[in-house]
Amino acid sequence: MQPDQHDSAGTAIIFYPDLHRQDKTDIGSGHDRYRSPAARLEEAVRLAEAINLQIIHADVVPVPKIRPATLFGSGKVEELARLIADFCPSIVIIDGTLTPGQQRNLERAWSAKVIDRT
Repeated sequence: MQPDQHDSAGTAIIFYPDLHRQDKTDIGSGHDRYRSPAARLEEAVRLAEAINLQIIHADVVPVPKIRPATLFGSGKVEELARLIADFCPSIVIIDGTLTPGQQRNLERAWSAKVIDRT
């Protein structure tokens, strides 16, 4: 049985940052290193649904180069800001690890609560 909006803990957008690393040995552990970005995103969606978040959008976001301030490049931050403004989620989940500075900068850029996988 799917929870209706009244049972929901809120709405969420989930982004999985695909880091495009040639050497995947430092990403995850065990079999996680070899899972596709789509499979990892699907897992994040299921985890969020398990705590009654209503997922209104989920996407894999390519990250060819990590930006220290925001993880994503400035153009991608702006593109995602427009999408977030259209959906108005309660929370944006980054299915990866953000530094405290990256989290703060994304919250400011997106005017939304941002959390990472940790």
